[in-house]
Amino acid sequence: MMCTGSMANLIVTLEAGSAVRTYVQRSGSPGQTMFLVSAVLGAVGLWLVIYWWDRQRNLPRPDVGVRSGSLFEQLCRRHQLSPADRRLLEQAAGSIQLAQPAFLFIDASLLRQLSQAGEPEAEPQTARYAELFQKLFTEPEPQ
Repeated sequence: MMCTGSMANLIVTLEAGSAVRTYVQRSGSPGQTMFLVSAVLGAVGLWLVIYWWDRQRNLPRPDVGVRSGSLFEQLCRRHQLSPADRRLLEQAAGSIQLAQPAFLFIDASLLRQLSQAGEPEAEPQTARYAELFQKLFTEPEPQ
């Protein structure tokens, strides 16, 4: 009996497929059929693009090798550095190829060297390095 039911389902499915094929062949021009197929494929393509974009948007973003709980981040918070100052220190660590950006908090000569660079085109950045050097390695004046 189960075979009979399965056979009946197969026959119904084949008849439905044949009915769709007959409808497509009888309905208007091939242009209408192509439009329908293109619209379905376009909708599926749009859905795939939106799905991929949403997945990419929600992925965690790497921060130039810096984890949020890293020593570098802890030091930045402790010294109350702005996000712009943090990015500048990360760039500095990258430019002098430091293994860990936290070394800039330990060795004052690294930041001093960057703040005294004599290149005229790097003057605004050099001034920012000098400000960071003052902020990190000099004692605040008593009030």
